[in-house]
Amino acid sequence: SRLGVAAAYLGCVGSDSEGEHHREILMAEGVDTDRVITSRTGARTSTVMGFVEPGGARQLYFHGGASDELTPEDLTGARLDGIDCVHLCTLGPEFAERLIDLGRSAGRKIVVSFDPGCLGIAGERLHRVRALAPDVDMLFVNALEFSALYPDVAPAEVHTLPPLELPARMAIKLGERGAYLYSREQGVTYHPAFAVDAVDSTGAGDAFAAGCLAGTSRGYALARLGPFANAVAALVTRQYGCRPGLPTMAQVDSFLETQGGRATSAASLVE
Repeated sequence: SRLGVAAAYLGCVGSDSEGEHHREILMAEGVDTDRVITSRTGARTSTVMGFVEPGGARQLYFHGGASDELTPEDLTGARLDGIDCVHLCTLGPEFAERLIDLGRSAGRKIVVSFDPGCLGIAGERLHRVRALAPDVDMLFVNALEFSALYPDVAPAEVHTLPPLELPARMAIKLGERGAYLYSREQGVTYHPAFAVDAVDSTGAGDAFAAGCLAGTSRGYALARLGPFANAVAALVTRQYGCRPGLPTMAQVDSFLETQGGRATSAASLVE
């Protein structure tokens, strides 16, 4: 929402003070919370504890709690009414399959953005993610996840695979080395990360995804989209926590101006 895109949140929280606190935070940011589900079993709101090292590296410990109650069946036509794009983060392929089926049965296009994470491609899920990838509009993976899904090619060679075996767009996140972006129409481009004084990398990947989705909604080509998303991620790392450093559109534009025009010149097409 700080990037000027209308946003809503669908997830599950506990009926405790933490759950109410999270709702209030989202509402204060202008995020629609009407689709937030309260735990049906009395579970507590999920908790993440992070330990951050000098330089920004961190280790996270997660207690699922109420968020583990979310099921694909919670994605209903009523809850998706008025929603054009859904971003799934650290969820299994069954959620993406559900979204794709809902769109088809309703006869309307739901843009599916999917960041399965390492758990989302574990075991038999790996083959399901690869099978549904052609129906996904934007797939986010890191280098290890990409290698698991497509073991025969390097990220820079993703465009050599048959297009109909790939999602419409893909972001291959390389951390401090930047990212590759792929689209069926534009091929693959590489975008180096910005050098900043990072103190905490928590949330950088999610911020990168937010930048990609916000830029895509504005029609950015890959040459502009990569630096834009990298800038959003870089700015997040300059503060502790995953939310305080999330920038506004004006802050991203200002940051890119200080980078000497990299907003349009950083991308290099990989032939």
